[in-house]
Amino acid sequence: IYPEPQYDVSEEEEISKIHNFDSVNTSGYVLMKIQNNQSGVWTDTETVVNETFKRFIQNNTYLNLAGIWDSKWNTGSQQAGYYRVITYFRDPQGNILLNDNGSSITGYDVFYLDTEPPQWSSFGINNTKPKPGDWVKFFAYWTDNYNLSHWSFYWNCTEFGSWVEVASENFTSNPGWSNLSLQIPSFASGMYGYKFYAWDDFGNQNVTDTGTFWIPGDLQVDLILPPTIPGDGEANWTTGYLVGWNRTFRINVTVACEGGPCGHVNATLRYNGSSSEPDTPVPTSEDKPFYIMSGSNPAECGELQDGDSCNVSWLVNATGDLHSLWKMDVLFSSNLSESNQTNITSIYTGII
Repeated sequence: IYPEPQYDVSEEEEISKIHNFDSVNTSGYVLMKIQNNQSGVWTDTETVVNETFKRFIQNNTYLNLAGIWDSKWNTGSQQAGYYRVITYFRDPQGNILLNDNGSSITGYDVFYLDTEPPQWSSFGINNTKPKPGDWVKFFAYWTDNYNLSHWSFYWNCTEFGSWVEVASENFTSNPGWSNLSLQIPSFASGMYGYKFYAWDDFGNQNVTDTGTFWIPGDLQVDLILPPTIPGDGEANWTTGYLVGWNRTFRINVTVACEGGPCGHVNATLRYNGSSSEPDTPVPTSEDKPFYIMSGSNPAECGELQDGDSCNVSWLVNATGDLHSLWKMDVLFSSNLSESNQTNITSIYTGII
């Protein structure tokens, strides 16, 4: 019987066979095994076929091994690695039959079993707080123990929050990146999710965690300035608002959240303590040139959603030098929205 049989377990349409080229009939018993390569040594994993009845091969015909195999080996519980399917044609005592040239009537085919899905890292977005109309980049880095195939990207940045597939592409290398840039829709407001799926050449699939990004609202601010009160005429204070020296005055400010959630918001009353522009929070204990007599600084507005507003008021005592000129503003900060500040106003300390 010559040549030795050939096998291919991944292409069932190709016939694996023992071909009898001789002019006489032959017979034997079929043994089929799966072996795993462990550190260079082939070790039996499972005996798939061990026949106890004799197979006859007429002269100039062949024995179809694919039909005997009949897909009986389940790969679901196996580890990834190199395997081979090996077949022996034996006598009743279990000895391997020989060809005329003395070689064993046996054959095998080596294949790689991939049971491990792609692995991801470096997953994220280049802007976690974009605005409608902004372009943002989503990315994930993938590796596979054999070969990457393709990836898909899903997000729920839709009008009704439903998950949709936005893009799907083939990998060009292993390891490889799944990258794409998307424009935030005009209707977007609030928190949305995104994730990548990836497959290898054997169909193993993995998915990243669900990432999130926010489309925050804007903080619209309005500063209500101290009243302009005529003074003693000792100085020219027309460039600012006059407040009484060592007297109290009130500052009010309003913030409105528009276009989406604004998160946790607070307001800080500042003056130009160490530069030409407001940069120093006004203290809440007695100090110069100002200190707050009523109200905390920063003042808490709490969580603001789209359409919410907050009013903050401070009672401030002007303790600076007489006829001194200062600058003040209010800074609104948020854990979600971009910070915003009021216009800068000048405060002149005079005699009222």
